[in-house]
Order: sequence, then structure tokens, then C-alpha cells
Amino acid sequence: MSARKRVKRAGGKPAPAPVSGDAREEGTREPEARVAELESDGDQGRAQTGAIITEARPAEETLRETEQPAKALPDVGEGRAADLDAVVEGPPLRDAQQRLQSLLENSPLALIEWSSVDYRIVQWSDAATKVFGWTAEETIGKRIDELKWIHPADRPLVDQVVADLLSGQCPRNAHKNRNVRKDGSVIFCEWYNSTLPHPSGGFSVLSLVLDATERKLAEASLRAADLQLAEADERKNEFLAALAHEIKTPLAPIKNSLFLLGPATSGNEPARRAQAGIERQVVRLARLASDLLDVTRLAQNKIKLQCQLLELNGLVRDAIEDQRSLFDKTEVHLEFHPAPRPVLVSADWSRLAQVMVNLLQNAAKFTGRGGATLVTVHAEKAEKLAVVQVVDTGVGMAPEMVASLFRPFTQSDSALDRGKGGLGLGLALIKGLVELHGGNVTVSSAGLGHGTEFTVQLPLLTEEAAALPADSARVAEVRRRVLVIEDDIEAADGLRDGLALGEYEVEVAYNGPEGIAKAREFRPEVVLCDIGLSGMDGFEVARAFKDDESLKDILLVALSGDTPPEDLLRVPQVGFAHHMAKPASLEKLKEILAAPPVPSGPEKES
Repeated sequence: MSARKRVKRAGGKPAPAPVSGDAREEGTREPEARVAELESDGDQGRAQTGAIITEARPAEETLRETEQPAKALPDVGEGRAADLDAVVEGPPLRDAQQRLQSLLENSPLALIEWSSVDYRIVQWSDAATKVFGWTAEETIGKRIDELKWIHPADRPLVDQVVADLLSGQCPRNAHKNRNVRKDGSVIFCEWYNSTLPHPSGGFSVLSLVLDATERKLAEASLRAADLQLAEADERKNEFLAALAHEIKTPLAPIKNSLFLLGPATSGNEPARRAQAGIERQVVRLARLASDLLDVTRLAQNKIKLQCQLLELNGLVRDAIEDQRSLFDKTEVHLEFHPAPRPVLVSADWSRLAQVMVNLLQNAAKFTGRGGATLVTVHAEKAEKLAVVQVVDTGVGMAPEMVASLFRPFTQSDSALDRGKGGLGLGLALIKGLVELHGGNVTVSSAGLGHGTEFTVQLPLLTEEAAALPADSARVAEVRRRVLVIEDDIEAADGLRDGLALGEYEVEVAYNGPEGIAKAREFRPEVVLCDIGLSGMDGFEVARAFKDDESLKDILLVALSGDTPPEDLLRVPQVGFAHHMAKPASLEKLKEILAAPPVPSGPEKES
């Protein structure tokens, strides 16, 4: 390689054409001979001699400038071109070439170079042989398009990339495609292409190729594993839902039987204690089943909110009053500090009440006797947030537990006091329900033994409501005719016997058609109907009632076990005035039956 080429690549500027050794000696001897000749001619010759010498100096300066980029190399005397070539092409360059060659040979990237003039391959590295299977002897000199190595499905993409390179519009590009090896196997490759101009005209295309097959297979394996986990999680959720339903199914007749046994245990203290214990366990099982159902529905995005304008002070106060007996029983002081002005939010009343009840029960459970729980409500108008805080002086928690506390089946310390029980679902439900309302919940603790603080933040409604609905007065109970339509015989008979003690006239039907026929004969004022009836379901029964002139004014109450939330949204559409989850509370039923029989949209009891 000439010195001129070496200097151009290193310095970045083209150098003047080098002068060969013979030409330099000729150019040096000629001025010296002419000087001697002219000096023999006297004064006139000496004058011309000065001119010649003056002309020779710029030529020497030009030669020095030509040699300037090689100044960093060892001294080459007067800068003879032959000496310069020897220095540039000497050990430093050979060392650099060897380093570059070693880098290319040991790189995992395949190196392929081909000419844009005739498309023939001019360079094929050992790594290219490892990636594609062909050797350098098999490829160098062949046209790049002779290799049948492009996957047919990716041919249009590759053709476009090559066209962009050859047109000069895109001197560098990168793309991913499938290639076919010599043995026919398919691999995934990433190509990084550049064009390299040639001094003689045209250019070559230099490609660095990464075999990404192992990474692609690993990614596919991870996606398959994710899919399997998702399917397993879905099966788990379905199992939990089925389990919750199976737990709830026998609770209704058990609860109703306990209600019937009430009068029989009066005066019998052991029997009364046994009855009270059974009632507590029934309530516990019912709540467990409900929590399981809600957790699975949250995971499946099946919970639909029925939002309305709510005043947060009132909702929290009601929840506190409902749970006050629990705090009194555990001798924990419960205090409430409401906001001085109404705090308005848009929320589902039953779900937000569920959040507050879970927070209060958690505080009562983990605060020892003589401890205290403070509940506060306030509005942060600048941030447009409604805030509820529940602070207790209970057992607290270790800092490392905070991050995982809201996960299902997680408890603050599984090694301590398992008698406090639970599956670790309450806080997971709190988080899920608050987030469904567009809010968030956080927890903080100074450590074990230093209590816990829960903070719920909800979007604050800034527009004042025209009026808030006031609690209506309860209407005195009156004797009324009630029809129960339930295909679970034990549950139906339990409801009949429980309501009969309240001086109601009760009839039972065990399927939809029988219920419609009995309603025409019995003329009930209220119908309690299971919407999950086999055969003719509760929705069809309700539509039949509303289509019948003689039955359309009857008050319909829907009963459901594990009915999907999307089906519950149909409850008011078909004419049900109320909805109750199984096992139905006889006390709640009595409140409904005591109200005037005027349908006014479904009221939900969860």
C-alpha cells in the first residue's frame, strides 16, 4: 500500500501525489547542473541562478508539507518518499493490522463484505462460517445473491434494505430477519450494514451479523411460561370462586336453623353459648367466602362499581357505628374526627363501606386491649383528594413487610398468633377496591410494636351537590304475604320457617314455573327469588312477573350466590327492586319486608 493511501486514511485529507525516489534525484540534480552552467556565464548567469534557487525552495517546502502527517513516526531525514513508505508500511502498521484481524476473528459478529459493482463477496470471516455454515472458500468470489440464505417470508424486507444501500440514500442501516443456514436450519439474525467507498469508484457493503437465535428461543420460552402461568392463575381463580360458592351454599340453611333454635335455647345457658359460637363461625365462613369471591373477581376485572354521589363523613361514621361493638369487646378505644365540612366523592356505597369495614376490623384485630384507634376524614383541596386515615397503636409491622402487605394471602407475621386468623385477603381487597375508584391506599409503621397507619385517598368532587339524600324513617312492620322461589330445598324451607316466626304468610316454590303458578293463586306482596334457578332462571321469572298484569306490581327481591357481576347489572333491568347475597340475612329481609312495596331500583346487601 502506498504512502499516499496510508496518509489519507489516517489524516482524513487526500495528500498530493508522492514523488518517487528517481524523480526526486532527477529534480535535485537538474537545478544544480544549471547553476554551475550559468555561474560560468558571469553576472547574468548568477542572476538567473538566484531565480532558479528561488523556484526550487517552494518545491522543497511543498515536499516537506507532504511529509508532515508522518511527523509522529521516527525521523526519516529529509522526508524521502521511499523512506516514508518504508516507515508507514513498517511494524506499527503491521501490528495494527494484526490487532484488527484478531478482533474480527474473535468477534461473535459475522463479517461479510461484497462489492456493489458485481455483487461478489470479497470477505467472509470465520464467524460467518460458524453462523451460516458456508466456508470462505465456498463463498468468496460468488455473487451475494447466489446464496439461498434468506427466509422466503423475509425476502421483501431484505430486498428493500439492499435497495436502500445500493441507492446511496441509506449508507447505514440495521434490520432483523430470518436466514437459512447451509444445512437448511432457520436462524434469527440481526444485520448492521454500512457502505464503504472505493478510491477506484463504487463501494462495497460491509455487514456485521449477530446470530440472535438463542435469545429468540429464550424469549419464546419465557412467553410460553408466562402464558402457562396466566392459565394456571385463571384456573386458580376459578377454583377459589367454586370453593367460595361451595362454602356459602350450606350456610343459608345453617343460619336459618340457628334462627329457629333461638327460642329453644332461652334459659339453657350451655345451649345458648353453643348457638352463639355457631353463629360466629357462620358469619366468619360467610365473610371468608365473600372475600374469596371478591378477590377472584378483582383478579378477573369482573367487579363493576355502581357509583353515586356520597358524603364521606357519613359513610365512615356509619361503618364505625357498625363495628363499634367489636372494639368494645376487645377494649380498644375508638375515636372519630370527621372533616368540618362535607367531603364529597363519587363511589359505590357498598364497596367503599366494605373498604372501611375491613380497615376497622384489621385495626381491632391487631390492637391489644387498652389500645386505641383513631379514624379521621379530611379534604386536601389543592390536590383534589378526599382522605381517610385509620391509625392504631397495635402490633405494627417490620419495614420489609410494607411492600408485600397488600398482596393476597399475605399477613404481617405468619409466625405470630395464628388465632387472629384470616387468609390475608382483607388488605388485598382494600387495595383493589380503592384503585377501582381511582384512588390509592398506603400503609406505614415505625416498626413492630409501634402501631400502623393506613391512608386511603380518593378523587375529591369539587362541585357541591344540590342536596344529599337523608335517611328515611323506618316503616313499622306489617303482616305480609311472601313467596320464596328457590331450588335449594333446605335453603327455601329455612327461609320459610324463619319468616313464619315473624308472622309473615310464606309459601315456597322450588322452580320458576311453579313459582309463577303459585303467585297467581297466592297473590304475594313480596317474592324472594333465586336468580340462579336451574331451568327457568330468576331473570326469566322476573320478566314473566312484569309481563303479567296481575303480577307486575309485586315487589321482587333477588337472591344470588356466585352470580357474575355482569349478570347482577341486569337485576334492576328486569324488575328486581332489591338484591341480597346468599346466605340472606333474615334481619335484612325483615327490614325490606317492613318497607312499602314500591319498586325503587335495586338496593344491594353484600
